[in-house]
Amino acid sequence: MNKYGLQVSEELENEEMVVYFNLSEGVNHYFKKNYTLAIKQMSRCIPELENKNDVANATVAYFYIAKSYWSRKEYNKALPYLIKVNNEYEKQNYIRPDLRENFELLIQYYKNKKNKDEQLRYIQKLIKADSLFNVNFQYLSKKIFKEFDTKELIAEKKRIEKEKKTQQILFSSTIGLTVSFSIALLLYHIQNRKKLKKRFNEIMKNENSQSRKAKPVYNENGELNINPEVVQTILQKLEKFENSKKILTKDLTITKLATIVNSNPRYVARVIQQYRHKKSIDYVSSLKINYIINILKTESKFRNYTNKALAEEVGFSSTHNFTNAFKKNTGLSPTYFIENLKKFKAEK
Repeated sequence: MNKYGLQVSEELENEEMVVYFNLSEGVNHYFKKNYTLAIKQMSRCIPELENKNDVANATVAYFYIAKSYWSRKEYNKALPYLIKVNNEYEKQNYIRPDLRENFELLIQYYKNKKNKDEQLRYIQKLIKADSLFNVNFQYLSKKIFKEFDTKELIAEKKRIEKEKKTQQILFSSTIGLTVSFSIALLLYHIQNRKKLKKRFNEIMKNENSQSRKAKPVYNENGELNINPEVVQTILQKLEKFENSKKILTKDLTITKLATIVNSNPRYVARVIQQYRHKKSIDYVSSLKINYIINILKTESKFRNYTNKALAEEVGFSSTHNFTNAFKKNTGLSPTYFIENLKKFKAEK
């Protein structure tokens, strides 16, 4: 299943899911007792997972690397990874139930080292973790202390070990479900890419896609309580404004816009809402985005600009505001649009 997922990802040139298929394959190696391969496979995944800030899956990698070393009786090599899992638990105050064994291994490690303080510390952590899993606290407390401190209850210990094997079988099934989910997620990404491509093509088919020349939208039913002659004057000046480079004014507020059209800010905002069907801030943003789309189409130099440079070109106060406005108006990110625009121009 993982090999198929990797093959599909390669065919679709979609590298986003590759690390997760590799991680899943590493876990499979562990369950097949291919511990060296498991360590190697998952160790390669960790840097990318950490770069993605994917704490949950990085923690899974730490845990199964630790278990692989533990199975090879290399307990000192397992320890740093066990501690990494514990550190993430302390930061997040959350741990997946299937990683519960991490605390048991730490308890066992420090028991073997005869370090009672550390042993007790991790017993307390396991109790707290199990309380988060809604496990009976009293039973857990009794079980842990007997399991690690009472020699007479060997039979109980064996029963628990048998229970763990059952849990491992269940977790193997969970891995299968995880892979299925990953495939479904990959299919979702494929569908999403098709949607984005369709939207890009729609913009490119229209030579004046979302042209900055916005035709007046008249609505005679609106009650503005403004002299009709004033309304018509504002509309005429707005149309003139829409076809000028004044739309590139930096930090263009309603007050600045009112000054440009020589009117009252309140009147201008109400006329824009009534006749352009947008709030003034969205109205200004859409004009700026339509302008940048057209110059990206017609002037190649702008396709090499960073988002920050493009934002400055059309007078946005920040890169964040620019990228948000671009996506809101087009359904695409600036990066996606420019990358596909370059391909489109190269193919012509």
